[in-house]
Amino acid sequence: MSRVRFRAPFINTSSLIEHQFLQYDPAFSEEKAKRDPQLVDMETTLGEFEKQGKEMMISRQHYFESKWLEEYTAYFRHFDESREIFLRSLEDTDQPDQLEQAPDGSWGRYLHLFFLKLDQTVDAINDLSDDDPQVSPEYPLSFMARLNNPQVRDRYIKQLLVSDIAETGINNRDALNAVASGLAQFCFKKRLRKYIRNFTTGFDLTDEYIDSYKKLVDWWQDETTGYWGAWYKTDLGIVHTQDLSITYHMIAYIRKAKTLPINYWNKIIATTFAIKERPYPYGWMHDGHMNDHNNYDVAKIFRYGWNEMTKGQKSRASAEIQDMLDYCLNVSWSDDIGFKGDPTFYNSLSSAYYFAVSLLCTIGYFSKDDRFWTDRNFPESEEFRKKILAKMDELDMDDRISEAARERLTGC
Repeated sequence: MSRVRFRAPFINTSSLIEHQFLQYDPAFSEEKAKRDPQLVDMETTLGEFEKQGKEMMISRQHYFESKWLEEYTAYFRHFDESREIFLRSLEDTDQPDQLEQAPDGSWGRYLHLFFLKLDQTVDAINDLSDDDPQVSPEYPLSFMARLNNPQVRDRYIKQLLVSDIAETGINNRDALNAVASGLAQFCFKKRLRKYIRNFTTGFDLTDEYIDSYKKLVDWWQDETTGYWGAWYKTDLGIVHTQDLSITYHMIAYIRKAKTLPINYWNKIIATTFAIKERPYPYGWMHDGHMNDHNNYDVAKIFRYGWNEMTKGQKSRASAEIQDMLDYCLNVSWSDDIGFKGDPTFYNSLSSAYYFAVSLLCTIGYFSKDDRFWTDRNFPESEEFRKKILAKMDELDMDDRISEAARERLTGC
């Protein structure tokens, strides 16, 4: 198929990606539109089980795979097959609250894709590294063997970095984010690094490995925008994207290392303001409105870069954070429902709570010591904290993500 059939008329990242999918499959938009509601129904179904106190972790892993197929590929037949597996899995309503480690060393027993296995494993290692006393997992992290050699690792990440959607029908962005962010956590978060070195086998996290990974991350950062993001092979050449989520992850995890520099702060701040009205992940908006998850990413970037801002940038950032707070308290939250969630965005209701709470903690709503952007007081904040905790108890939320939200809420 000729690549000149569909040419992106302007550089709008979301439109450009859709044009590339249309080059691969001219029926892409119609086929995806048929399945978008099916994916939302899958998440809504999981949310209903969650409200009943059933975590459905097996079904949720099948959902993760289905979601990737629907959102990041043109492989609609594969999505249909994966969805059928998901629907059959719902017949078992007595699924474990947490999945145990699989013999390959991952926590992705019901997953086939490497990056999804890694993503679940990073979450599990985060939990294990926070336990007291700490114990070793049952199996070596053998599924990560492909990442042990820095040269092989870099070649793999660079392959994920550039998507040729018109040729393959696959957008690598989600896989890139999972692998790059997962490795950034292992390399730069001291608690995880120490746990992996002392309690696991199968993954060699040496100082040389970490140094070489930081060099790769620095090479990847865009000198013009300061952002990290996926790259796309198009008729216009290789297009670099400004990805809010990936950039937030890189900044947050590099910061954990304490001593490692973050380059181009002035450009990061300018780009963050510039992309406000664009759709996630290339901006702050979801379906044309705010979202607590995206607001959290932006607020965290503002917090980390506060000392790098001009007086005018600080004034603008303060106004934006106030808008985020108003949205969280008055739109996301309802005294009857709690945090409303959004099945078109979040993987679970627990995730909606986690990111709303994380936003409030990050901007210091509950603690004046963390209130970097304003001198205002929020005397109502303690009452709101109690409301959130009471609603979580009422909904019997006790999975890993909701427990993390509860821990943040009581600790900030």
